[in-house]
Amino acid sequence: GFLTFGLFYAHITSVLIAFLLSIRLLSKHYVLGNIFSAKLELGRSFEMLSFAIFMAPATLIKRANSELPLLFLNMILPGADGANAAAIYGVGRKITSILQVIRQSFDYVIAPFTTHMLNHSTRVELEDMFGFSSRIILGIVLPLSAFMVATRADIISLFSSEFMATSSVIFI
Repeated sequence: GFLTFGLFYAHITSVLIAFLLSIRLLSKHYVLGNIFSAKLELGRSFEMLSFAIFMAPATLIKRANSELPLLFLNMILPGADGANAAAIYGVGRKITSILQVIRQSFDYVIAPFTTHMLNHSTRVELEDMFGFSSRIILGIVLPLSAFMVATRADIISLFSSEFMATSSVIFI
């Protein structure tokens, strides 16, 4: 019935709205009709595919780290217990994702800068830059993670009382 599939319908609706808004935004900056008249260059397509094939495992590993625990919790625990455990784990993962955001923001800055510096710097200078970046990340992430562990009960109190089990997920 509608109540059973309500969440599914809501998700599909939100994806459709995001799709339509992205098409509208794209149409402001690109002529969308050119997509159908563009010529497919076989050599460039092969080059792009050969690059993408080596990038896929890293992306799949990231997705597996993010989604497999939820699937395993649902398989191990029967019925609603699996969904509850997955929700608790998901909330804990979302709370601690702030640590990932810090690391990724440095990666997004360092990667293009490294590419630019590759032609203008020596290997020692690049190693120094990566070492400095790593020290900054550790200097921010370690105290922040200690703070999150120490105040996890207060952080979780912002949510419903059912999520108190998230405390152990944050600690881990």
